[in-house]
Amino acid sequence: MTPADASLIGPDTNVEALLDRFPVAATVFLRRRMHCVGCSMARFETIADVCAIYRQPLQAMLADLNAAVRGGAHAG
Repeated sequence: MTPADASLIGPDTNVEALLDRFPVAATVFLRRRMHCVGCSMARFETIADVCAIYRQPLQAMLADLNAAVRGGAHAG
């Protein structure tokens, strides 16, 4: 995935793969007080999984992640 593919971040995107490709996405998780950054379970979980676990709105999370990797100001 390249920055041009940023809109491809969806519910089934793996958390660890996302953070590996786009380290800036960590800021979104941290702002939302989600402990995914550095978590050993991140390799197994998707964005939809962690939103359910942390009771975060999925569509808002996806919008924030896509904005962050595109360099936008919109974030949680």
